[in-house]
Amino acid sequence: MSVNNDDVEDKYECQEPPPSLFSIPQFISVESTNDKLRQTIIELKQIIKNLKIFTPLPI
Repeated sequence: MSVNNDDVEDKYECQEPPPSLFSIPQFISVESTNDKLRQTIIELKQIIKNLKIFTPLPI
């Protein structure tokens, strides 16, 4: 019984590798990423404050 490798290669050749969660595109500067992260943290803190108002659970 022979295995045809061509079929297998064709299936995977067209697929791009999944993007890594840790890869940052070169055109994004570290400074702008830090600013976005800082803004996101501020927004999250505000959401947590709002949640504390509505929930008696300690966060």
